[in-house]
Amino acid sequence: MMSILKDRKYLLSIVAMIVLAIGSLVILGVRASNENISVNDGSTLNIYNQVAESEISLGGSTSADWNVGGALNVTGATTLTGATTLTGAISAGVLVTDRFTQGATTIASSTAGAATTLLTSDIITYSGMDMTPGDAAVTITTQASSTMTALIPSVGDCIDFRIRNLDATAATSTTIAVGAGIDMVENENGDVVIEGGNEARLTFCRELDTDVTLYVDEYIAAD
Repeated sequence: MMSILKDRKYLLSIVAMIVLAIGSLVILGVRASNENISVNDGSTLNIYNQVAESEISLGGSTSADWNVGGALNVTGATTLTGATTLTGAISAGVLVTDRFTQGATTIASSTAGAATTLLTSDIITYSGMDMTPGDAAVTITTQASSTMTALIPSVGDCIDFRIRNLDATAATSTTIAVGAGIDMVENENGDVVIEGGNEARLTFCRELDTDVTLYVDEYIAAD
């Protein structure tokens, strides 16, 4: 009889533990459902549309910043209030905005030789170059299209870059040349030679055949 009672107590203990475990899972499931937040493996945070009666504050004050070390996936409309800084490559479909400012700092170059190279890394880092040629005629050549894979990776991707010839002497010129895999085009009545005091806008675009087209559009001072 004592053995049977012990077995029954043992079985009841196991049943009680199972009931408690199921109850905990139900509570956690309800909590996750109400808060609409799931964390996967401690590194990826997925935030789904929150219901009106269960809004959650995730911090954000100077004393309680919110840092996400892994990937952040947000489903639904997202509102960012205040200054927002995004670094690195950004992929987006159709971007709708009121007004925006693009560009970065301008690199200065005083070329002492008759030839120089426009580095792809400079196109990534800067939005333009101010040149003061040291020779009467300077040729600046882009790198090959193979170096622009990270810059304009997909077909149809384009990026602009400005070059200004700041030399006061009109005879001092900067000629644009291209590396392998880049096709250069110019305006019908223009050229690729930037005389002193003039400037040009360079637009690089990735094509279907993986080559790059460089559009050169020169400007002169207005009358």
